[in-house]
Amino acid sequence: SFCTLLVVSKMRHTSLGVVVAAICLAVASAHATLHLAARAAPTATHASVTNGPLESITVTGTHYEVGWAVGNRFAALIRSRWTVDPGMEALYQWAMANATVSNYNASWYGATKRLYPKLLDEVRGVADGSGIEFSRIWFMTTHHELGAVQEAFTQSAGDKPVPPPDFNMPPVRRVGHCTDVRSDVPYGAPLWGHNEDSGIAEGNHTYVVIAKIVDEHDRSRVLENFTSYSYAGSVAGVAYGWNHHGLIVSLNALFSRLSNLDRSQTTDALPRGIVNRALYAERSVDDAVRALQGMRSVVSFSANFGHFEGGEENRFTNVEVDPMGGFSVTRSTHRVFPSTNGSAFFHGLRNYLYHANEYLWLTTPQYNDTSSAWRIKRLNEFAPPTTVADVRAMLGDTKYAAWPVYRNGLNGIMTLSTAVFH
Repeated sequence: SFCTLLVVSKMRHTSLGVVVAAICLAVASAHATLHLAARAAPTATHASVTNGPLESITVTGTHYEVGWAVGNRFAALIRSRWTVDPGMEALYQWAMANATVSNYNASWYGATKRLYPKLLDEVRGVADGSGIEFSRIWFMTTHHELGAVQEAFTQSAGDKPVPPPDFNMPPVRRVGHCTDVRSDVPYGAPLWGHNEDSGIAEGNHTYVVIAKIVDEHDRSRVLENFTSYSYAGSVAGVAYGWNHHGLIVSLNALFSRLSNLDRSQTTDALPRGIVNRALYAERSVDDAVRALQGMRSVVSFSANFGHFEGGEENRFTNVEVDPMGGFSVTRSTHRVFPSTNGSAFFHGLRNYLYHANEYLWLTTPQYNDTSSAWRIKRLNEFAPPTTVADVRAMLGDTKYAAWPVYRNGLNGIMTLSTAVFH
């Protein structure tokens, strides 16, 4: 088992934004302790590491320094991720050799450099700290986009597939990430659980980044302060986490059939990883929604927002994004909002929402995800959750063994960790 349970309590939320009430339970296969050769490090105010079932790093510094510290600490884990996943290496080699993909990649890099240069510094810091070439670390930030390129290359025109100019493409890997179960009391703290699902190869290749970002010109000025469950080598923020303002974020993969790759080169479309990471700078749910509306993502995803402080502007919110600019905001209210598959429930003053890897609100054409359909079916069979124990029971359910909520490695996908916020 790779799974870790984190229970994050409102009472334990502090100005550091980093406290976990019940840390790292139920891990049978812990990360190995890593021993790295000493390297000359950039000046950072603070960095410390916690070893255990799920390793974490606490670091204070500039964007680059934080990235460097993470890369340096987890260099062996990042290299291991490449070793245990031959499919990732095959996709990387194809992407590097394919001229069409290189043009897309250059546009994503350029958009990030123009709009979020400091986040690009974080990516570069991970590369420099780990001693792994930047192109590989950048690939780990853009693999969602490369999957979209693969999908576009295999869509048919008439009755024939459309290959890229130098077609030698690895198989498309569509990995359904994550399940969210949410219950909301008006103006109250959230009751919210998230299963982080990914490929088996990702097992034991995650860690927690607890980062305080300071201004490079005035190190007493704190720009960001966040905690993020992170994949080895990938930019922080693509799974779930929270910041010191109390904002909570989780993500669900979505699989649009629409492709907007050519337009992405002229609209400053950003890799999903950069879009997701940028959300951790926001103060409230409203701020995060506005920020997301102001960005264009190359690929689809669902973002879930909540806040430890509750309040009107911090109501439970789900945002669905598609690559054509489609944008849907669904907020907790006392009315039934539209759903295409019955995954929203309301009872009295409490709202219930379950989200997996299919669109609920946008009518965007999508690839059907069998696992999502079965997960939602099973969650609908439960009474609406009212306690942390209820949420844990729902997210840990394996009744439908072929397509469980708590994913067991069948079809190549596992639940890597479960977080409960309350």
